Amino acid sequence: MEVRRSIAVIIPALDEEELIGAALASVDEAAAYWAQAVAPGSAAEPPEVVSVVVDGGSSDRTRELAAGAGATVLEAAPGRSSQMNAGAAAVTADVLVFLHADCRLPVDGFAEIDAALDLAPREAAWGRFDVRLEPPSPLLRLVAGAMNLRSRLTGIATGDQAIFVTAIAWELVGGFAAQPLMEDIEICRRLKPAVGQPLCLRAVVTSSSRRWQEHGALRTVARMWLYRALYALGVAPESLHQRYYGLSQSVPGQESGLGGAPAPEDAEQEHQEHQERVVTAPARRALIVFAREPVAGQVKLRLAAVIGEVPALRVYRQLLTRTLRLAQRYRQRGSVAVILAGARSDGAGELERRASRLGFEWQEQCGGDLGARMHDAFGRAFAEGFEQVVLIGCDCPVMGVRELDSAFEALADAAVVLAPAEDGGYVLVALRGPLPKLFEGITWGSGEVLEQTRQAALSEGVQPRLLAELWDVDRLEDLQRWEAARGSQR
Repeated sequence: MEVRRSIAVIIPALDEEELIGAALASVDEAAAYWAQAVAPGSAAEPPEVVSVVVDGGSSDRTRELAAGAGATVLEAAPGRSSQMNAGAAAVTADVLVFLHADCRLPVDGFAEIDAALDLAPREAAWGRFDVRLEPPSPLLRLVAGAMNLRSRLTGIATGDQAIFVTAIAWELVGGFAAQPLMEDIEICRRLKPAVGQPLCLRAVVTSSSRRWQEHGALRTVARMWLYRALYALGVAPESLHQRYYGLSQSVPGQESGLGGAPAPEDAEQEHQEHQERVVTAPARRALIVFAREPVAGQVKLRLAAVIGEVPALRVYRQLLTRTLRLAQRYRQRGSVAVILAGARSDGAGELERRASRLGFEWQEQCGGDLGARMHDAFGRAFAEGFEQVVLIGCDCPVMGVRELDSAFEALADAAVVLAPAEDGGYVLVALRGPLPKLFEGITWGSGEVLEQTRQAALSEGVQPRLLAELWDVDRLEDLQRWEAARGSQR
């Protein structure tokens, strides 16, 4: 079966009751067109598209209308940067599309993104659409044409062009900078060296020309070029924001606590300080994520035998991204360190780069079989001084914050905690101290893993605590179950 990309459309909004319906309708139309493009004549198993409207405190019916149109509605501190970062943090998707509330996607928009990413040289990629201003005028057609041409020449896109970013590229740059203006310019500046030039699509996003009409087209052009020039010369975006709106405001995005990248000049220092904060978490709790490098032919082998190596790799990337975002969210909730323990492949280093960008501690898996590698990871965590350690893999699509909470809570009075998997294994193991026998003599990959592990614990005089049973994705039936579950949430 073909494994398709999932897309999340993030729409920041503030008092947009007149236009939010049209923006969401364009998302639905593009999703329907894409479904027919990949599966002509069939409505079964459509590509996954979700719409997320992030409201910045509207006083009109924006939230009500968005919810009525089927979108997920969130609230965040006002400011496009903080709102878009909040939306991105709330979803798990292969591709993020950032659409302004006064813009409409082209009907073939998702199909064009999908096709462009198929031809992209690597998984980490980004791009934008051409833009058209409506209602049009000869001058506005010239303005839009100049915007599109300038973007192709410079590799810099504007928010009106509906910037799209793969999940991997998003993690590499850390999201939008926490600044009140020029956040679109800034993320393009960071994407270019990290990922490469944008994919400039000819499909056209329609953007409202209301601001051009309100202030006059020529005056708006001159004003935009002035602010771009000042920003390029190093004028702080906070100062530009105050000039642009003629008032003093707090910086949207910084007070939200929802993330967003630091200012470029402080990024490395911020990252180093964040690494230190993570490793010295006061509660001495650690979450270890066990993963393999995403390389075709080396991940999801049972699934690959049925659907092919490349589709299986895409499934693994989806699961990996979901798990890393879960770990990121869980760390943000309290004092827990996250350790990404990766099994390297020759010439690959993607996991280490993603750990660095997310502020996770990086460890290379060491040892022989899976049990030896897990024992080594636990041993190193306890050697660092952690007292409660939970280890998870990347195969369980239903693992969530609640399950992690349950594991850490169970460690208060249990030395070993296991979350059983339906196939006879387990999807989580948690310890309060080293227990090497727990990982010895286990028939890894069999349906006896959980029972053999339980008996190993009992032989050491330890009664393991079992959490609720979950399931993971190893076979075609599991993948179909996951797709059905995601479809029911749309």
